[in-house]
Amino acid sequence: MTRALRVLILAHGYPPDLMGGTERSVHRLALALRADGCEVTVLAGSLDWSRGTMLERPKEGPKEGPDEEGIVVYRLHRDDSFFDHWHKSRLPAARRFVSEVLAEVQPDVMHVHHWLRSTRDLVATAARAGVPAVVTLHDFWTTCPLVFRVRPATGQFCESPMGPDPCLACAGSVPPHTPWVDAMAGRVRLAEHARDIARELELARARIVPSRSHGAAIERFSGREPGSLEFEVLPPGVEGRLVGRASVPSAPACTAEDPLVLAFWGHLSPVKGLELIPRALELLDDPSRVAVEVLGGDVDPAFAERLRGDCVGLPVRFHGAFEAADLSRHPALAGVHAMVSPSLAEESFGMVIDEALALGLPCLLSAVGAYAERGADQAWCALFERSSASALAECIQQLLDAPDRLAQLTAGVPADPFEGRTWEHHAAATRAIYERAILAGAPEIEPLAWFADRIQEQELADWERELRDADPTDLGLS
Repeated sequence: MTRALRVLILAHGYPPDLMGGTERSVHRLALALRADGCEVTVLAGSLDWSRGTMLERPKEGPKEGPDEEGIVVYRLHRDDSFFDHWHKSRLPAARRFVSEVLAEVQPDVMHVHHWLRSTRDLVATAARAGVPAVVTLHDFWTTCPLVFRVRPATGQFCESPMGPDPCLACAGSVPPHTPWVDAMAGRVRLAEHARDIARELELARARIVPSRSHGAAIERFSGREPGSLEFEVLPPGVEGRLVGRASVPSAPACTAEDPLVLAFWGHLSPVKGLELIPRALELLDDPSRVAVEVLGGDVDPAFAERLRGDCVGLPVRFHGAFEAADLSRHPALAGVHAMVSPSLAEESFGMVIDEALALGLPCLLSAVGAYAERGADQAWCALFERSSASALAECIQQLLDAPDRLAQLTAGVPADPFEGRTWEHHAAATRAIYERAILAGAPEIEPLAWFADRIQEQELADWERELRDADPTDLGLS
């Protein structure tokens, strides 16, 4: 009898402790792989610092202790200060915990979904244990010390490759400030950070991205030549809440008497380009012919307050935070004609597109990243130039002037927009990637230098001491 494929999955969090989009995707993949006959173990980061830096094992050990869903879950806890800070991205203790799990589980392949909250040498650690690894790149952590490539000073998406200029000043503007790290030391730390990440990507037997554009952006923002890395494009599976979901109540025809109703849902964040909406409305021939429903929590309260102020006197209504599972029942979406998302970011996939199509709504999207890739030449999509209020206004005005255009967009929404995108399909494609990685075997890598951990541990200890001794005002924490 053939032994089941053993898979070790690493992520920065895992349900029920953490329930973000990446964490839910990892959970869905783990369940689908188990249903496909794999033995699945998860090693997840945690925000629970109260237990100290330690490895939390399954209650009865890796062989007897799967959770109620049949997944064996280890959790890595850290108690060092600000452990998500990029200065803390390599932790020798975390590497040793990963080595312990590798020895206990003895996986055939390791799948890294994130390095955050563990250590930036995961693939290298697996290679030294003789285990091939693949990585899934969900975001821009590998290209940005602040993860999401959003400039704190402006809220705008950053197009610069990772490097001392502008990264050190940009990342250094976010508390805690580190006045004890001088300019030269900062450049060295960033160079080491970038070097280790580059090695991780090069050692990985496969690099999975949700869209071609996301892979191209990672190359560009890493300062690499186009085509220097090969990527496996594998869109995420579709969440069960989207499949077969009834659409929102149909909107009445858009006429001179009935307004064109648009909806945005997501975080009220500068990078989502929401400030373009009031500016675009003001450019219309008659703003009163449009209504915009905005759903989302105030992740940036100062920006949200400014946005609400910009919308005073305009036909924009704010409805606050929402649950994604309740979108089809949300009263604000009854009678909506189209979804609008003027994002400034280089979107990696765009789950909001899936949600809109599941609701039967066409999309007005800025031509960025995966938005442009997924929406180009699609009958359900109208694209407009990024960061351009006039381009958004022109897109809306066309729908007002030519109601047939709106009807065409609505009719273009496919009856089954998610064909071939179940988590079962995703797991089967992922397993095929695993099998190729296993066939290739673990890459060769030099042994870890005997002094490497000592140097890193001393740097981390010095960081903690300087942080503790600093005046909170100097840290930007007062």
